[in-house]
Parts: sequence; structure tokens; C-alpha cells
Amino acid sequence: MTSSNIYKLGKEFNIWKDGIAQTLTFIVTEDCNLRCSYCYITHKSSNKKMSFDVAKKFIDYVLSEEMIRPKGVILDFIGGEPLLEIKLIDQICDYFKLKTYLLNDEWYWDYRINITTNGINYASKEVQDFIKKNQGKLEIAITLDGTKEKHDMHRIFPNGKGSYDEIIKNIELYKNQFQASTKVTFSSKDLKYLKDSIIHLWELGISDVAANVVFEDVWQDGDDKIFEDQLIELADYILENRLFDKYSCTLFDESIGFPNNKEMLETASCGAGKMIAVGPDGSLYPCMRYKDYSLNNKKEVVIGDVENGIDFDKIRPYYLLNTKLQCYEECLNCRIASGCTSCFGHNYDTADSNTNFQKAKYICKMHKARVRANNYYFAELYNRYGIEKEINNEGKDKLYFLLSNSPVRTCASSDNRSGSTIMFNETIIEGLEYAKNNFLRPVFIHSNYGLNLNFKEIDLKGQNIFHHCSIRNQDSIRKITNNYILTIEYPDDEEFVRNMKLEENIILNISSKCLSDMDTFITKLFNKTNRINLNILDFDKQFNYILYEEQLMNISDYIYYEYLNKGIIKELNVITDELFMKEKELCDSGLNSYTLASNEKFYVCPEFYFKFPLDHIGSLKDGIKEKYNRHLYSEKYSPLCNKCSICHCNSCSFENYINTNEVNIPAKNSCVKSSIEYRVSYELQKKLTKLMEFDRHIKPVNYLDPFIDVLEKNSVNGILNKKYLEDN
Repeated sequence: MTSSNIYKLGKEFNIWKDGIAQTLTFIVTEDCNLRCSYCYITHKSSNKKMSFDVAKKFIDYVLSEEMIRPKGVILDFIGGEPLLEIKLIDQICDYFKLKTYLLNDEWYWDYRINITTNGINYASKEVQDFIKKNQGKLEIAITLDGTKEKHDMHRIFPNGKGSYDEIIKNIELYKNQFQASTKVTFSSKDLKYLKDSIIHLWELGISDVAANVVFEDVWQDGDDKIFEDQLIELADYILENRLFDKYSCTLFDESIGFPNNKEMLETASCGAGKMIAVGPDGSLYPCMRYKDYSLNNKKEVVIGDVENGIDFDKIRPYYLLNTKLQCYEECLNCRIASGCTSCFGHNYDTADSNTNFQKAKYICKMHKARVRANNYYFAELYNRYGIEKEINNEGKDKLYFLLSNSPVRTCASSDNRSGSTIMFNETIIEGLEYAKNNFLRPVFIHSNYGLNLNFKEIDLKGQNIFHHCSIRNQDSIRKITNNYILTIEYPDDEEFVRNMKLEENIILNISSKCLSDMDTFITKLFNKTNRINLNILDFDKQFNYILYEEQLMNISDYIYYEYLNKGIIKELNVITDELFMKEKELCDSGLNSYTLASNEKFYVCPEFYFKFPLDHIGSLKDGIKEKYNRHLYSEKYSPLCNKCSICHCNSCSFENYINTNEVNIPAKNSCVKSSIEYRVSYELQKKLTKLMEFDRHIKPVNYLDPFIDVLEKNSVNGILNKKYLEDN
């Protein structure tokens, strides 16, 4: 494993004040010396320019005592083309500095000046004087769109002539004055130039390239494929030339491709309303995109003016906007939602009514293409150089490949499987393509007897595959990848443990008939690993719960003293996971993970394939069915689990179905086992609380089976067996 801090491509750009500074946007002019085809400012006007008096009143208002302001401020100057009004910008900055000095305001020191320019006037004396005057506080980005051919397609003078040759003259001067950066915009017609354009900018010495596709409804059928192919070709170029630690381009981002979590749902992807824009006439806007010159369908949104200040009722909605309230169900439930950002002003302009609470979806396919290309880049970064992505978003949604009918057991399945059937290479290749297109992490479950896969016969380029295999194959899998977990069968594999190399994490399958030896074996095994995922096999209604709890308490004592004496937490999933979990986690089979068998059919999990081979949920030919009651595999539709306090739970969809005829209702023995584990976790946390802090404190429960608690709370009447209800 190699430290991921040696890659630059894929990291976010550093943002001053981590993005919490106040942005004050001055629309100093609506005029521009170019006529860029993709510009969202569609209604330019040569006679609308800001007066110094308007700017002064705006600054006076913002600096007044009545205002509550964040630490740090960005004076953001835009147009049109802002450098057409460089004298005004100079006046405004001087006034801001003088005013904050006289007020002894903290913003006097804590400010930045940002200007994004087309670069035409960059070398003029007025601009150069301004740069010298404000060095150390000023950031300028010149918009250069890539190759001459790409740039001149869109960034043209009013007479139709391209602007590349005029701008390129100023790039050397620019690079000597600033850490060169640019912003590149791609639309349908120029996607084919993406790879060459980014490389061209890097070769010019512009190492940091902010790039995006337009939000507007311009995309044609097939554009997403062109976009993906261009990004993959760029990724290959980067990897082949080892440029990943030298350059940046925001089209590659380690943080995209996650499903929405609670925090993401409650936040917004845009700062409109928190920033303030002032127009040439003194009108105030939540963002410049709400001004009439950048709207095509709606009236501009004015939240005040420099004479009367902000009408704060008008900005209340922007503080309350979030992903959950803006998005459609398909967006909320998208498994790669993160990074699919939007512009609030564009959302407003394209909404079905005059509202901000509707997200435009025009870039949906383009976002998916970008995520696929990012997955390729990071997979190959690991495959070629052993460099792992720092932010791992590839563990939730999985496609298991059952490579053999005698696989290692990854969970507490009922019994060993045997058979000589293996998955054909053609099936594996088709399955990998399905996983890629549907954003599922491929997980190979190998045979219990060996790695029955010739890796040289299958093109795994761009695939980030995780492997489950037996401890007997430790040496073989270590030669191929670090992305694996070993399974140990006790007592069958005891002799292999003696010579086992150190592992961070392993799966341990123990027969219920061997419970009396469990504590001894696990404490010995902790010499070889820091984490054990325990599965109890042959678990049935005759399970010895008393012995099981005794064994867990012994292991709990060992974990406590290891931390007390060495400061190391040894993790046993059934004990320690409960200590650190903030929310319930159930079996994700059928909800976020699926199994592909050798017959080219999809199943909820391996056990459903072995027990009910005809009950598949889809095929490679047709994909996973939309209708198999997927919702029943979620916590929301698990009426017992969602009323239980236990976060780390043994509920298994397959065992549920076998025992209760429903995938979402666990049997009593499963609940009792989970409650015993919870009880042990509670006792361990009580002792560890003296040594460490916990985000969540486990509370004792007064039942072993939550079914009893539900009966009592709901006053349910019906026929039940006394023995069935005892010990609760």
C-alpha cells in the first residue's frame, strides 16, 4: 500500500478560509470585449457600468455595525469583462482598504481580491499597475479554453475572430506573476478536444485547471460516451507519463461518486444567498446568476439595494435550501450522487415555477460518465502504481462474483458448498462491464480450495476488484493485490494460522460446536491481525447462548486490557462495532449488493443461489429486475429492526426468509444473539469510557428479543407459546 498523498490529480483545490469567507461580488460592467458562445451572461449591455458611488454605498452597508459577518472576505470582480473597468476596481479596493482601516475592522487584514478575466487586457499598464499594488492579496484567473482550435470555437471577438492568439501573448507574463490557473468550459460541440486541451494547458505551464461541463440543456445523444472516452484517454496519458503528482484538473476528483448521506442531504451545493452580488444600478442579488443578464426564462431576483440594504426575508429560502428539498427521488437515491452539483440560479431559471426548490437534471448522464472515468483513473492508479485513493467510496454498492460453486464463506451461511462448477471468463467480463456501467464495486469470491482464476486471461484494466479468498491462498493473493480479505475456517484451517502473515482484517468462521475454544483461538489470532469479523456457523435454535456470552466476555476482557496496556483497540465485529457505530447497519444484500452466479443470473446473495437457484432477480442479458420488492431489504421496511436499539445486528435476509418466510423479519434466535453481543458491548464501553471518548453511548435494553418489547408497547393480543416468550 502506498500513501495516497503522492497524487495531486484528484485532490480538491485549496480554498481560502476553507470556503467560509464572505464573498462580495461587484458586477462592474455588463459589457465584454468577447462574445463567447457558451457564456451564461446572455443579455450583455455596453452601457451598464457601475459607478463608484454605488460601490461605496455597498461597502458602507456591508461594514455597518448592524451586520453580522464571517471571518474573511473576498472582493470578487466580474462582468462582462471586469478588466474593462480596472480603474473602477482600483478605486473600490482602495476605498475598502481605507474604510476597514479607519474602522479598525478585522477585514482590513483578512481579505482577498479575485478577478476572472478573458486576458485580453491583461498586459495593459493599468492592469499591471493594479497587480503590483495588490500583490499578496490578489488572485487572477485567465480563461484559456485549451488548444487554439477548441478555444477559438467559442471565445471569439464581436467580429467572429478567435481570441486565442491575443490571449496566449500574455500567458508568460501571467505565469511570472501568479500561480497560473484557468477555468475551462466544455459543451457538446467541443468535447472531442477535451484530452488535448487539458494537456495543452499543462504544457503551457498552467498546472491547475478548473474544468466543467455546462449545466444547460445542450447535450446530445452520445455526448456522455465521448466525455467518458476523452477522460479515460486523458487518464491513460497521465498514468503512462506519471503526471498524477504534477498537475490538477477538477474533472478528476476523489470525492465524487458517493451516495447521499445525511449530511449531504441537509446541505446545499451552491453558496447563493450566503454571497451577495451588487449590480451596476445598486440592486443586490443572492448571486450574479440571478441578475436579468444571465436569465432566459425568469425575472431577476432582487434581495435589496444599496440605499435600503438587504430584505432578509428574501434570503431566508437560500439558507434553508438543501439537497433533500431540491432533488427528485431518483437523485436522492442515486448511488453516485456526490459531485453532481448544480447552480441555484440556473435551477431557478429552468424550474417549472418561480422556485429554487427544483434541481435541473441536464447533466445527469455527463455526471455518470465522469464518475465512470474517475473510477477508471483511480483503479488504474492502484493497479499500476499501488497508490490507493484516500477517500474510499467503493465499499457500499457491490456486485459479488461467485467464481466457484465451492466458495469461501463470507458470512454465516448454513453449510459448506461443494462442486466443480466455475464461472467462465466470458461471464466474468460481461459481469465486470455490468458492474462498471451500474457503479457497483466488483467483489470476487474465490474457491475455498484455490484462486480458480487465470488473471492473465482477463483484461482487468480500469477495474478496482476486491477479493475474498481462503487463508490457504494468502501467498498467492498477496502477489496479485492488496485488495482482499482472508477467510479462516476453525478448526479446519488452524494449521495455516500458525504460518499466517500479518493481516489488518480477516473473516473467521467458527462452528457452534467449537464455542468452548472460541476465546482461546481468537485471542491467539489477534497476534496476527487487528480486526476479526466473526461468523458463527451451524447457528440454530439449540445454540448455547450462555456459553457464547461467557466466551464473548472473556474476549471483551482481552480487548480492554490490550487497550489499557498498549493503547490498541483490537476489533471483534460482534463486540466492538457497536461501540463506534452511529446508526444501524443491516445486511445490505438485495439493497446495495447483489450476487452474480456462474449461470449468468443475479441473486440477492450467494445463499439464495445455492438454496433457490430458480429465484433469481435478473440476468446479465436483461439486468437486475426493477420489481423484486427491493424496498423490503431496507431498514425502513424492517418493522422489528427499526424499533430496536442495536446498531450492529445479525439480521440476515436469507436466514430471515428461511425462518420467518419474510426477508425483513428476523427469527428470535437471531435477535437474542444480537442482544447478547450488545450486552457485552455495553459492559466493555462502560470500562473503556474511563480511557477514551465515544460519540455514542450504548444504553442498556430490557429485552433479549425486541419482538416482546413490540408486543408489550402495542398491546398485541394473540396466541403465543410460553416457552417461545421465556428468557426475555
